[in-house]
Amino acid sequence: MADSDSDEEWTPLSERSEWKDVTPIPQDEGENPPVSIKYTARFTEVMDYFRAIIKADERSARALALTAEVIEVNSANYTAWYYRRLVLQALQSDLLEELNVFVANLAEESPKNYQLWYHRRWLVAQLKDASAEKSFIATVLDDDAKNYHAWAHRQWVVAEFSLWEGELSFVDGLLDFDVLNNSAWNHRFFITTHPGNPAVSKSADAAAEISRAEIEYTWARIRKMPNNTAPWSYLRGHWARLGSAEDRTQLMQDLDQFCEKYKTCAPSLSFKVFLLEQQGDEASLAEALYLCESLANRQARMNMKYWLMRKTAVRDKLSSLQGDEELSGEELQMVLEARAAKAAAAAAAA
Repeated sequence: MADSDSDEEWTPLSERSEWKDVTPIPQDEGENPPVSIKYTARFTEVMDYFRAIIKADERSARALALTAEVIEVNSANYTAWYYRRLVLQALQSDLLEELNVFVANLAEESPKNYQLWYHRRWLVAQLKDASAEKSFIATVLDDDAKNYHAWAHRQWVVAEFSLWEGELSFVDGLLDFDVLNNSAWNHRFFITTHPGNPAVSKSADAAAEISRAEIEYTWARIRKMPNNTAPWSYLRGHWARLGSAEDRTQLMQDLDQFCEKYKTCAPSLSFKVFLLEQQGDEASLAEALYLCESLANRQARMNMKYWLMRKTAVRDKLSSLQGDEELSGEELQMVLEARAAKAAAAAAAA
């Protein structure tokens, strides 16, 4: 968005000789607009001339320059970006210059602009060359490691141009710097599960082996910061990709050992509730019920209502499984809690 200083230095289009043949089209707000927006004189004039250019479908050098002025006063103007692409194509402009000068300069001012990143993607697709994109994105992420637009663009670049090599080490570096970076964890999952990655799509066995390796990698990260929820979500994602009962049993055993060591770690207990629900047998659901109660009243009291809701859902599953539907609510509560306590004691003894 243009500032007041640039407005003072700006020459109105009505005073420029190259625009004398154009009749600006004012914004039509009706006879009695309920709320009139107080635009700056510069914004109003630029938009009035832009409407005239669009109406005439003019695709010229001055039209291209005008789109830049519209974007300067409002960088989120989708229509200006779209029309700029039409003019670039009509003029057969140098798209590499557009990428490295116009877009690069704006990226420094507005790194989280949706339209800017889409325009960059379009340019790269037209050029069929993403050789400079990874380094550019890395520079953006140096300033803000959680810039959603930069990550989305990187994923598109990697998948579209098969630039998988080096991505895991790139993410490793970011996680070494900040293991709480959810965006880096998300990108790692993208890399290790995307069917376009030859390492993943080679075979079902290869994909499963990747998931096993990622689970080991995640455990190492978790042990350094047990209450970090990001790797627990990552672990859950790769658990879902494990095909064999042996792998899932091993993960549950590892989790049991972890929970025994870190008894107050809410994310680990939360993950255990999820796994127990997936198992779905009576003993598992009884233990899950006990853990929901524990999380609600001890390890995760800030999320008490959530865990009480989860407890109700688990209780309903257990009730249905055990055929206790005929009991009253209070009777059912007592029976299920007694069973849950017994199951938890048995699990602890084991």
